[in-house]
Amino acid sequence: MRCLNTIKQAEELLRIRNRDKTMNVLRKSTEKLLVLMVMSISVILGITTPSSAVEYKYTELLPPGWSSALAWSINNSGAVVGFGKDGTTKGFLYSAEVYTELLPPRWISAEAHGINDRGAVVGYGQARAVTYPGFLYSDGVYTDIIPRGWGMSQAFGINDSGAVVGHGTTGTAGTGTTKGFLYSAGVYTELLPPGWSVSQASGINDSGAVVGHGTTGTAGSGTT
Repeated sequence: MRCLNTIKQAEELLRIRNRDKTMNVLRKSTEKLLVLMVMSISVILGITTPSSAVEYKYTELLPPGWSSALAWSINNSGAVVGFGKDGTTKGFLYSAEVYTELLPPRWISAEAHGINDRGAVVGYGQARAVTYPGFLYSDGVYTDIIPRGWGMSQAFGINDSGAVVGHGTTGTAGTGTTKGFLYSAGVYTELLPPGWSVSQASGINDSGAVVGHGTTGTAGSGTT
């Protein structure tokens, strides 16, 4: 009887050991499965690691034969505008790896500062000895941008509807008040908030909202 009990105890001990081994195997399998699930989830959610970080490529922009260049603006197609020198200060357009020099006919100098998604470019420069207008370059055609009665204007921004903003000064040779302007559908609108002495418009979105900066109060003593 005692021998029988010993045999039963041995069998029970063996059964417990086998059960523990099975549980260990299941637990390890579960851990592996859990790890695989976590890895799968990280891929699905797009969780990145340092090894998958975005890499950026630098491209130098300098038209052939130029000594300097400054890139100023880029549109959603990757076309870039700016200006620089080859002895004369000129604007440039860089699109599809091709440079186009921007200098309106008979102008002394030009700088390109804005481009929309249709490829129209705006900027400013010196047309003659004492004339400093802005310009619009679209489909190979230049248009002077300067409000009537102003001595100087600088075009900085253009939206996809072709509305242009910038700033300049009234009076001969730009000796008057500095104001912003909006040029849309052939019509100029002066931009000078009430109580301000100076304003400069620099950007416009496709909804026609304009931004800029200036000086409140008396010129030279107000808040910028």
